[in-house]
Amino acid sequence: MQLLFCASWILIWGHNEMSVKIWEAYRIPTGRLVEFTDLMHDAMFEGARKIVERLMESVTNGELETAVRSGELLFPKDYDLTDKKRNRRARLEFVLEKCKEMATHSAKNAFDINCGFNFWIDGRYSYVIPIADLVVCIPDFPEWVADFYYQNQVDPPDPSEVSPRKWKARKEKWGELCLGSVGEKSEHNARRFYHSVVEMTPPRHIPSYVDMQFAILDDPSGDPKNQE
Repeated sequence: MQLLFCASWILIWGHNEMSVKIWEAYRIPTGRLVEFTDLMHDAMFEGARKIVERLMESVTNGELETAVRSGELLFPKDYDLTDKKRNRRARLEFVLEKCKEMATHSAKNAFDINCGFNFWIDGRYSYVIPIADLVVCIPDFPEWVADFYYQNQVDPPDPSEVSPRKWKARKEKWGELCLGSVGEKSEHNARRFYHSVVEMTPPRHIPSYVDMQFAILDDPSGDPKNQE
């Protein structure tokens, strides 16, 4: 299954009503929230890792040399970039530093690997909206994960996919959870939880920075970290 996690939802207030566009969302049994978190965390982190790997391939040796000589990368100025392992490490550091820098920009960009998901616990079920700007490839979801997307500015889905009754129920449920339909406790942030998978925004970037170093440099197909 290939899931596109972009801006997974958007709310636009017009003159008469709020436009709701929740493109990706899921309903899961609350008792399996930890299991779902493990599944999504691993899948989203893997997606971010693949993006970092692709970005590393796009870095030129000229860019690396300039970054090392200028002190932009904290390596000795005589760091040997002709060595394959050292070159790979320098590429990773170059990309991660760019990810840190661009994480503070409001506009989406190729270095934005921040990702995670919002969730609301509501008794027997919990409801999840992924937040990311990357493509994640994961195995088919278990049968207990139900699609729960909702939009009110397009024609309802085919009744064979989602019945009118269930579509209306989705509208009502999202209104109760985070669209402010039933008082202040239904406002977006009132009962929202957030699970961070990758966070490169300083100063919160250090755990994700280190995780990505280990995932790439310690990968069996990559290079060991104790290469100097």
